[in-house]
Amino acid sequence: MINSKISLPPTIQVAARRHTLIRNTLTALVISAAARSLPGCGDIKPDPIREQLESEAGLNIPKIDPGHGNTPDVIAPTVDSVVPDVTTPDAMRPDAMRPDAGTILTNSLFTTLRITPTLINEFDRDESGWIHRSGTNGDPFACRFQPENISFSGGRMILALENDGCTKYRSAEESFGFGYYEVRMRPASGSGIMAGSFFTYTGTYGRPDHDEIDIEVLGQDCSIQLNHYGAGRGGHELVMTPTQLGFNPCAGEHNYGFVWRSDSIVYYIDGRMVHRATAQIPSRPGRIMVNIWSGAPSVDGWLGPYDAGSGRVTAQYDYIRWAPLP
Repeated sequence: MINSKISLPPTIQVAARRHTLIRNTLTALVISAAARSLPGCGDIKPDPIREQLESEAGLNIPKIDPGHGNTPDVIAPTVDSVVPDVTTPDAMRPDAMRPDAGTILTNSLFTTLRITPTLINEFDRDESGWIHRSGTNGDPFACRFQPENISFSGGRMILALENDGCTKYRSAEESFGFGYYEVRMRPASGSGIMAGSFFTYTGTYGRPDHDEIDIEVLGQDCSIQLNHYGAGRGGHELVMTPTQLGFNPCAGEHNYGFVWRSDSIVYYIDGRMVHRATAQIPSRPGRIMVNIWSGAPSVDGWLGPYDAGSGRVTAQYDYIRWAPLP
């Protein structure tokens, strides 16, 4: 009688066990994804057994943030979140960036997408090629742009808002088009103020030559607003509250950016894709701008009422980075 028990070599046993782990893990992920789609199941907690299986199987599968996954128009970061048509030679990987490319940061869209920035302003000092805005802009701005409200200290640019004095800092060149954009900033907070922003702009507001892409912080509750204008047409606002973000933007520095293509704008926060816009995409190159300002009564419904005697508040900027599309 032949013994049916066969002892396999150790290497084959390990391979078979890993195959089983992968199969079981993927099955668990499918079941978990299906469960998340059921009402009331969006807040499933992390599964330590699943994570152990993934680790043993050698898998590296992103964890879904239920808060983002259940928010309309907000994209949970998945394997497909990285824009698929971005290809970068090994020499351009973040761990091989040129010495003049600045400090390599985690939680950045440049490291997520393996892109080397070509424009870097670390805000160690006032750089040539950048302009201090002065004067007034009219409604809805309830302030005068004052160059003296911009200062540089400790590797940061500080934009101050005090009483009726506000600030805007912008690139001299109006040549920034399709590409990768990112800022690291800590906005101010307070009712009635645009507490910090990062945007591209060209043309005259509301007219056919007006193109704009915005990342703005609303000071009254520290929400992030994403928006854009294409040929003067807006109405694409998406507001993300601190609860949805999982952090308070006014309490610390974070990275905010976007990838601008002819057919889309994909927004990133701390290196994670959070929103994709595809309607009325702007097409004209513009200036890169940052600012902080107080709102007129006409925008109280948006920013809240502003008290001119509320004192001095500041937004801090660590860097701006940009690269053109390949």
